[in-house]
Amino acid sequence: MPVNTVAENVLGTIGAICWTVQLVPQIWKSWRTKSTEGLSDWFILMWSIGAVFLGV
Repeated sequence: MPVNTVAENVLGTIGAICWTVQLVPQIWKSWRTKSTEGLSDWFILMWSIGAVFLGV
């Protein structure tokens, strides 16, 4: 399979951005509810999207 460095960089960058931004909804939920129980739905969504891009 040929190597496409542009695609690797673009997908890796998107994955890294999702991986970085994924914590914001969880921090917001924990701050608003004053509890660290449970995970934010947006956290799980961003984590899943980031994992797909990093896996590719």
